[in-house]
Amino acid sequence: MKRIIAIILAALALLPLTACQYFFIPDAGGMENPNAKPEGGLAFTGTDINGRTVSFSDFSDKKLIMINFWESWCGPCVSEIGSLQALYEKYRDRGFVIIGVYGNSPDSDIKALVDSYGLTYPIMPVVKELEEYQTQYVPTTVFFNGAGERVGDENYVGSMSESSWEELILSLLDK
Repeated sequence: MKRIIAIILAALALLPLTACQYFFIPDAGGMENPNAKPEGGLAFTGTDINGRTVSFSDFSDKKLIMINFWESWCGPCVSEIGSLQALYEKYRDRGFVIIGVYGNSPDSDIKALVDSYGLTYPIMPVVKELEEYQTQYVPTTVFFNGAGERVGDENYVGSMSESSWEELILSLLDK
């Protein structure tokens, strides 16, 4: 039994070595990096879960934009969305907004959670311009200012308590 556990642990330790990573290698013709940011920062347009158009430019007057990648099947994601809604309501008058982004959850499941939790911040499927900020884990959260510039270099991977999110949000709002 101990030997089986040791083999499983060794296999799990080697698993990251088998992961693929995308590297951009320009061709001899000088092709531009497809992941390069447009001048002026992040820009995207998509459609939210209710069929409304959502553009990053809609939030240009905001001080802090939280983009939270989550899925309906992710327990930690779902457990924190009520707290995120509360923080959105509490700090939206200070220039804070959340955009919830999902990738591979059925729209019907997302709509059920939006209704169940009374989410009022935009929830939308991932668009190409946001893909580079995703990790292989959810929830993952990144922050931007209204000009589309990244606020901090960190991807926040994993869920946090409401008080931890609040502390972080306040520190970023006060910058």
